[in-house]
Amino acid sequence: MYCKHIIHVKTQKTADGWENVVTKALAHADKIGCQSIAFPALGTGERERERERERERERDYKEHKEKMIFLP
Repeated sequence: MYCKHIIHVKTQKTADGWENVVTKALAHADKIGCQSIAFPALGTGERERERERERERERDYKEHKEKMIFLP
């Protein structure tokens, strides 16, 4: 893909967060004189990675719970 600029944004977890970063990206694109802008599928896969981390934590807990000490 040919492009003159790439604007990176951080993955967001909320609709408000996405609205904020997209608005900032559009403002920045305007500031640097872009005539067009493309947004790929932003944040795809992040939720699945989070679910996998949750599954890993659950497996770790089940495997090691006898060895764990919980402090008040």
